[in-house]
Amino acid sequence: MIGKAAILGLGARGNRWIGLCSRAGWEVAGFDPDSRAGRVGRNRATWTRADTISSCVKSADWVICCLPERL
Repeated sequence: MIGKAAILGLGARGNRWIGLCSRAGWEVAGFDPDSRAGRVGRNRATWTRADTISSCVKSADWVICCLPERL
């Protein structure tokens, strides 16, 4: 493992980051309050879904914020 990446927002951009970080050997945790997010064909074995933002970013070396621009 290179390090831990935390992905905030599991929409299209967040899912791309999950794939990129996982393939690069990073441990990946993701968070999104929408339970439907994070299901865009990604292998769940490569990342874990956190229940809260704080548990997602805890001990993270890199935090990637993928929130919608319209907010």
